[in-house]
Amino acid sequence: MRRTLALAVAAATMLTVTTQLPASSAAAARPVVYLTFDDGPSTDTRAVLDILARYGVKATFFEVGNAVAGRASIARRVVAGGHRIGNHTWSHPSLTKLSSAGVRSEITRTQDAISAATGRRPGCVRPPYGATNATVRTVLGSMGLTQALWNVDTRDWSGISVSAIVASMNTARHGSVILLHDGGGKRGRTVEALRTWLAANHSRFEFRTLPGC
Repeated sequence: MRRTLALAVAAATMLTVTTQLPASSAAAARPVVYLTFDDGPSTDTRAVLDILARYGVKATFFEVGNAVAGRASIARRVVAGGHRIGNHTWSHPSLTKLSSAGVRSEITRTQDAISAATGRRPGCVRPPYGATNATVRTVLGSMGLTQALWNVDTRDWSGISVSAIVASMNTARHGSVILLHDGGGKRGRTVEALRTWLAANHSRFEFRTLPGC
């Protein structure tokens, strides 16, 4: 994401994520959190992967097709690290402004690019800006893909400080889907925030990749 829409629907969209643990075991287990990264792969993705590997944390990366085409080796490293890759469209448009054919083209081109780079086809899509509607959902459903939004927006894309990003991450609780960015601009502050937050919280949560991706 390079900017964010108001997403009152995000939490409802991701409700299935919060029910992965049986009620009897959820309280006893560590809270489950899902780290997600948008707009890569980029050169900053390498630093993100290094930090995740240091703490044994798995994440989901929503990659832009034209970036994958230029950095296939980084996409392969994401998969090799045990992470999941989701589809973030080919050119990062607002899908609600496209026709059904336009939405399908953006998704299909990215599916093909990710498959060519990694040998895997994503099972989920994150619409850029969180912009979705009935047309988008219908196209994704016809392609057998699920839509994946978020419920913790760090706004790391907006130029805020490392401490502000960390403060947003500190609101995480069981079932949180945290939105971060490893591409779409220089992400040094995101990298430092991730390093700081995981150093303090890696043992507090159980980190999983998003179901369906």
